[in-house]
Amino acid sequence: MIFIYMYCLSCMELKELLPEENSIIVNLHNWNGEGCISKEAYNLAKLMNIKLLTIEDFYGYINEIRSKR
Repeated sequence: MIFIYMYCLSCMELKELLPEENSIIVNLHNWNGEGCISKEAYNLAKLMNIKLLTIEDFYGYINEIRSKR
C-alpha cells in the first residue's frame, strides 16, 4: 500500500511511481474529492493491475476488510 498526497494523481505521475502489480495507491489529498485522481490514471492503473483509491474510497475499503473478519 502506497500513500501519496497530490492535488491530482496524473497518468505520468503514476508511471513515475513505478508501483508493483497488485499495489494499492491511496491519495490522501481530499480537497478536490474525486478529482484527486485523473481518469487517465485510473485507466492506466487497470492495465497495470493496480488499485487507486481516494481517501473516501480508502475508508470504504478498510470497512469492507473489517466486515469480513
